[in-house]
Amino acid sequence: MDIPKVHYSVLVGFLEILNDLGGKSDIAGIASRQGLELDDLLPILDSGEMLGLIQVTAGDVSITEKGHLFIAASPVARRGNKPGSL
Repeated sequence: MDIPKVHYSVLVGFLEILNDLGGKSDIAGIASRQGLELDDLLPILDSGEMLGLIQVTAGDVSITEKGHLFIAASPVARRGNKPGSL
């Protein structure tokens, strides 16, 4: 299964928003606060879950331990020390 095409900065931004909300939130609430349609969030949620950065359960999304480590890492470490790589 292919990971949905989501720009790196969009995924990182979503993780940072979720982290600012305490690491867990309802999906509809995030969509409302950010002025997004749920259809806009689906690729972000799918890619984040496939990468193991978030977990989606019954309309809620939460950051996994891997996601917390990713957010805490420096931008260079996030890219694996290679410009342009995820």
